[in-house]
Amino acid sequence: MQVEILKQQIVKLDKGSFAELRDWFFELDQACWDKQLEADVKTGRLDLLGNEAIAEAQKITRNSNDTSAIEALDRTVEKILLETGMTEDELVEAFCSDL
Repeated sequence: MQVEILKQQIVKLDKGSFAELRDWFFELDQACWDKQLEADVKTGRLDLLGNEAIAEAQKITRNSNDTSAIEALDRTVEKILLETGMTEDELVEAFCSDL
């Protein structure tokens, strides 16, 4: 079925049916995202970005007064979040799951 036909049918739904469809679609979208994230973790796609973040964090640990290192870590984390579409919680879970 084409997307336009689906859109036309969706706008005709009553509030209850629309809410049910929205909830179902959200769950489906989350399940797809979870599968993709798991695949990315298994294939090592996130390893390079994770290693960058770890290196920046180690710089901060060695010199806790170095605000430029903290800013660099923040930029690295933002880069990871943008490139992966992950939330901060998902990022923490992905990198801490092996610990």
